[in-house]
Amino acid sequence: MKNILVSILLLSLAVVASAQDEMKKKMESRAEEMIRVIGLSDEQAYRKFIRENYSEEFINKPMRMQIQGGEQPANTNEKKGGPIEDKVKMYSRFHEDIGTGKIISKKINGETLEMNVSGSTGTVLTITLTYLKSSPYLIDAARAQLTMER
Repeated sequence: MKNILVSILLLSLAVVASAQDEMKKKMESRAEEMIRVIGLSDEQAYRKFIRENYSEEFINKPMRMQIQGGEQPANTNEKKGGPIEDKVKMYSRFHEDIGTGKIISKKINGETLEMNVSGSTGTVLTITLTYLKSSPYLIDAARAQLTMER
């Protein structure tokens, strides 16, 4: 009886570890594809990526963008074009800011992945992506911060 319980425990641990590995691989894959798509300057590719990789709740969630410094107002909320179009505009903005960026670091903590992307324009974009906890591990939230390299 004791051997059966130990076997069940070991099997359960193996299943949990396998699911965590699958989640990490999917998280990294989606993040890497996101940066590849941002480098394209193709709004149709942006829309396709968003539809396939974002949760429905996140797609429909209104965007909020804060811009600090420069000549633009500190808070801008663009309401034109609907939820996907707001995210497409965000990708276009990222493309302008980083061009064909390269991922310089990635860190996963639970269902959150933080990555730094070095832009071809002398910038670093830090993107924090939060994923759904269950398969297919869609992106459920995103936060980004752009800084100039020194």
